[in-house]
Parts: sequence; structure tokens; C-alpha cells
Amino acid sequence: MTQLWDLYFDDVGVKATQYTVLAALAYEERKKPTVTDLAETLVLDQSSLSRNLAVLERDGLVRLVPGSDRRERIVQLTRSGKTAVQKGWPAWQKAQAAIKSALGSTDLDAHLKVLRHLTRAALDLHDSAVRERPGRR
Repeated sequence: MTQLWDLYFDDVGVKATQYTVLAALAYEERKKPTVTDLAETLVLDQSSLSRNLAVLERDGLVRLVPGSDRRERIVQLTRSGKTAVQKGWPAWQKAQAAIKSALGSTDLDAHLKVLRHLTRAALDLHDSAVRERPGRR
């Protein structure tokens, strides 16, 4: 699926996974999200997000600035990043429409419902496993 989405984002200049980060950042921007906040929003581990952010920062689409302490980094969209979000929106819509056309509206809705359910269950299981780890209270 990612390869298919990447085809739609060729003209935008980012990979679909990078666009997801940019779009989430645009959505969360007023909150001045840290890397940790953004990872939680995207349901990604911080190392995966950090790899994407390194590329986006190198390409001038995001900026990482110090937060309230030395470990915390706030993620900001640059002007170029905001342009990429706007430019990518039609690509996202086209990809979504193509998938909807191939699957049918009912099947797409059913698959999205299952993915949401799996994500919620995985998050609950993760939180439970973290609480049950020895040495944690």
C-alpha cells in the first residue's frame, strides 16, 4: 500500500509516510508538539518518527527547536513544509479515491473500521504491557 501511495506523492516531493508526518504536524501545530507528542499522535515509535523527521528537516520542511529541557524537541513546520502539506492534499485525495474505487465504498469503510479497532487494541495492549513490566509502578 505504501508503494501505491508513494506513486501519488511523486509530484509533491515527499513519500506518503513523510506526508503523514507533515499533515499530522499541521493538524497539531498550534499545540507546539514535541517529538514524543507527534509520535503518540501518529502511533509511531520515536525512532521511526525521528528517521522521518531527519529527512524532513534536511529537506527544509520541518525545524526541530529546543523545548523546555535539553531532551525535549519541538517540531515546527517551515513555510516549505506548509506548502508541501497544501500541495499533497490533492494527491492524498486522488490516492484515497483510487483505493475507494478499487475496493468499493463499503469495503473501504469496513477495512478502515477494522484498522481503527486494531490500533485501539494495540494501544491498550501496549499500555497494559508497560504497566505490567517489572520495576514499573
